[in-house]
Amino acid sequence: MRLAPFERETIVSSAKAASIIALLKTETKSEASAGKDFAFTGLVHEKSFRVSVNVAKPQNFIPLAEGVVDQTSTGSLIQVKYRLFPSTRFFLIFWCLLTFLLTLIFLGPAKNYLYGCLSLAGCIANYLIALANFDVHLKQTQKALYQVLDKLT
Repeated sequence: MRLAPFERETIVSSAKAASIIALLKTETKSEASAGKDFAFTGLVHEKSFRVSVNVAKPQNFIPLAEGVVDQTSTGSLIQVKYRLFPSTRFFLIFWCLLTFLLTLIFLGPAKNYLYGCLSLAGCIANYLIALANFDVHLKQTQKALYQVLDKLT
């Protein structure tokens, strides 16, 4: 199990970088796009992309996949970083710090050990639930990315 909601991987492909970018553009919708079903929502640039899985209803722990596609002599390397969206990361850090601060206050000056332990348990539970949800959505995002890349072979 990971300690932080972050994952990095390198995907090796025999396809050219331009083909990969072109395919990602056809499978990614931006705000202006409409019509067919898309695998991803986000932005695809000349050599990089920043996408998330296209979902029917909002999910807080969907990873943001940020990737760079590099051309090699035999194909391409796709370096992908998966992380939480900035707003989700902010609220996770905020609530973990707040509950940990309450733990310190309850265990320190207040000398209320029951509330201190409950606050610490809440802090740990909040973080572990966030990690578990990130892992579930990370697998879905990776599967969607692999399925799109498999279209090139």
